[in-house]
Amino acid sequence: MLWLILFPLTVTLPTAVLFHLLPAWRTGTYFAVRVASDFRDSSEGGDVLVQYRRINAILFAIGTALMAFGVAGKLPWILVPGSLIQPLGMMAATYIARKQVWPHRQTPQTQRVAELAIEDPLPVWTFPLWILPPMILGGAAWYISQHWNSIPDTFPVHWGLDNQPNGWEHKSFKGVYGSLITAASTMILLYGAAVLILFGARRGVGEIRLIRASLTSLLGIMTSVSLLMAVIALGPVSSQPNSSPLSTSFALALPVGLIAISLLPMWFVRKDAADNADSTPDECWSMGNLYSNPDDPALMVRNRLGFGYSPNFGHPVAKFAFLLMFAQLIAVLVYVA
Repeated sequence: MLWLILFPLTVTLPTAVLFHLLPAWRTGTYFAVRVASDFRDSSEGGDVLVQYRRINAILFAIGTALMAFGVAGKLPWILVPGSLIQPLGMMAATYIARKQVWPHRQTPQTQRVAELAIEDPLPVWTFPLWILPPMILGGAAWYISQHWNSIPDTFPVHWGLDNQPNGWEHKSFKGVYGSLITAASTMILLYGAAVLILFGARRGVGEIRLIRASLTSLLGIMTSVSLLMAVIALGPVSSQPNSSPLSTSFALALPVGLIAISLLPMWFVRKDAADNADSTPDECWSMGNLYSNPDDPALMVRNRLGFGYSPNFGHPVAKFAFLLMFAQLIAVLVYVA
């Protein structure tokens, strides 16, 4: 009974809390629209927020119920729509809220954005930390190669809701190293995002700490995912290859932990984000955090909704980088599948 309650909540509750807090994370903009400072507290602004959060609560209840039904009935396929209904629904809710706020937008004052950095966004002493993810994956691959003969001819790679194996793989290069290949592909994508933020974001006064916080979040996620995938990959060479490499308590805490890792650095620089002016025009934003402005030289711009950075899809380099990373991800997934 406890598993029936806790498992759905570990997936849906962090998502619900995140969407609940997103509109209040940034000041100066409201649902990705630049508004007057007192609009949030007005009756019109309050009504928009109430409707947005009401939709969030309804979707949270529906998603949790679907996932609980899937766990109780041992129907794993229901877990997919149960976990996706809230983020997809809240994308639509954000679009609706933005349309409601749009008539109240304010024309920004023309301002010059300083591009001179006063401090390094990536200190030299942090360089060794950035090689941790590939070292973790490489170490796992080396250990597996040294114990290749101890790997059984078939071994489980997937476990059901009852913690019993229900998916098996043969002893082969792809079967044994598939999880590490997928992890390496993910690392390439995240390293690419880090490079775009480091060299493509504006470095005006107040921006450096925001860039550093975003890079810290990426590094924390990369290191955590590398450790997770290394543990999974080492399953076939463990003393109990038929047992799930992840405990129930760890699986329950994983979604919350990854969200906390990504949010914590941003929380410490939230004042910098509020005080630092946003020079991007409202008309170039869509769906909250999709930005396209061919006249903007920046490759990456700060998100209007929430935290972090988004690509400028109007920049030719950003378009090429996105297509390249997407093609790389698809190629790896097709190979591993």
